[in-house]
Amino acid sequence: TTVFSNTNAPSLSLSPASGTLCGTTTLTATVSASQLRWNNGATTSSLSVTTSGAYSLTATGPNGCTATETVSLTLLRPAFAETPTASQ
Repeated sequence: TTVFSNTNAPSLSLSPASGTLCGTTTLTATVSASQLRWNNGATTSSLSVTTSGAYSLTATGPNGCTATETVSLTLLRPAFAETPTASQ
């Protein structure tokens, strides 16, 4: 039997923490954990976001304790300038 004296959950924060953004963005985790899992199954410390929604990351420390952080993002489509066409 293994007994852990450290029962602290890993520290975890996501950036940006929330908001309305133009175009796409990348969520970045600042974390002290040995394992990461986003709600889409990705296991990296950053996640490219292309659609609005809630994004969650669960971090698992070496002691097996977990922490979860969730952010809600609204992504607006960037305005595109209309390109004039040549008259024929």
